[in-house]
Amino acid sequence: MSASELIRRLKAARIERVLVEVASKAHAEVVLQLKSGATAGGRVLDVRREGREGSVLLQVGEADDLTYVELSAIEALSIKNASRYYEALAFGAVEEAPLGPAPSALDLDALAYSTAVRFGGSLSVEIVWDTFEATETVRRSLAQVLKSVGSAIEQLSEDRSGREQLASILIIKLENGKSPSIVREADSLRVISALERGREGRVDSITLLTAIAATTED
Repeated sequence: MSASELIRRLKAARIERVLVEVASKAHAEVVLQLKSGATAGGRVLDVRREGREGSVLLQVGEADDLTYVELSAIEALSIKNASRYYEALAFGAVEEAPLGPAPSALDLDALAYSTAVRFGGSLSVEIVWDTFEATETVRRSLAQVLKSVGSAIEQLSEDRSGREQLASILIIKLENGKSPSIVREADSLRVISALERGREGRVDSITLLTAIAATTED
């Protein structure tokens, strides 16, 4: 589904939900409009609530500057490069229509290669074909998984911390299994989907970004 089709299907959501379920997981760059009239901008590192009080932690640029904002002080939220998060912002409500022919195995291998070279380093992306039953439905879903991997790579490449995380991974292996998961093994990352379960069995870019950050922490 194209970005223009996705955006027409998005629904309004509470600011806190967007911050918790999308922006903080993807470390998205946002601008917060405060009730005082001031603004606060940066990359969302964390959102935390304790009882009735809550706060947002922002990183300003690539510097060491941090901004803490009370949730109750926020009046509006803007997300930069929001098209990257349209699928996540739909909160699972968007159904995909199978338009056009399904990509072939050769098409998907080529897409895996082009996805890896975006980073420009030694990273490679490999489809472990013997774990998949390469039906039309599975091939379509694999194309979506590759799109999510490419989105995650693109976002990580934008700042120093993300590039350092990517540099520690030499190969991303796409596999099929009984349930979706992400497993770090030395310098490889196994992205395991359960494509027979449809959308809920796919690993999306938000989940991938969160897992890469978690598995590369000292």
